[in-house]
Amino acid sequence: ITTGVTLPSSELMGFFSFDDAKLDLAKYAYDRTVDRNNYFLLNDAFSFSSSKEELMKYIQDKDKEYKLRGYTLQDRGESPGSFLSYQ
Repeated sequence: ITTGVTLPSSELMGFFSFDDAKLDLAKYAYDRTVDRNNYFLLNDAFSFSSSKEELMKYIQDKDKEYKLRGYTLQDRGESPGSFLSYQ
């Protein structure tokens, strides 16, 4: 799966009833999504705040990993206006 924008990932998540499956898909799709600036929009698909928090932690950890490897926002296909902090 390669998703150009966040919307297709959100639509795919609608096929799942349980947050665990939605979270697995969201994590899988993150590295394959170009529009990571709006990835937070996927939080609306979750029923539980713990799932939203887990996804945000996953994203923060991935972004730290990218930073440690020396990737830039442009390497990841993002603009400098990303919703996540790169400090």
